[in-house]
Amino acid sequence: MTITPEVAVAADTVKDAVTARSLLIHLRENRIEYLLVVLAAHLLGVSDRILTQVSGVCF
Repeated sequence: MTITPEVAVAADTVKDAVTARSLLIHLRENRIEYLLVVLAAHLLGVSDRILTQVSGVCF
C-alpha cells in the first residue's frame, strides 16, 4: 500500500489535533497545580524576569 502525500498531510493534521486536545485535557484536569506553580513562580520573581526578557519582542 502506497501512502500518498495527501494521506501523510491528513495524518499529521490529525496527530497535531490529538496532541493539542490531550494537552488541553491535561491542563483542565490539573488546573489547580498549574495555578500553584504560576503563583510560586510569581512570588519567586520568575515572572518579572520573563516579562523583562520579552518586553521588546513584537508578536
